Amino acid sequence: MDGEFEKRANVRRAQMVSGVARSFEELDESASEFWKNATYAQKLKATHDALIESWIVKGRNGPAPRFDGCTWGVLRFER
Repeated sequence: MDGEFEKRANVRRAQMVSGVARSFEELDESASEFWKNATYAQKLKATHDALIESWIVKGRNGPAPRFDGCTWGVLRFER
């Protein structure tokens, strides 16, 4: 493993909040509770972290992932 992986892993571990779900229903409730109670910034950070981590796991092939305009509330101008 490279040093960057270890740095990211340590940051994730420090910020991790975890528990044990005894069923898929309990896991769904927990996830729904997070998304319902999270601030916009927390939701954006969680989505961004998942996006970047999935890109890294895939081997960083292609350009870095990015959010499109709808993430930031930017709508396409139409006349």
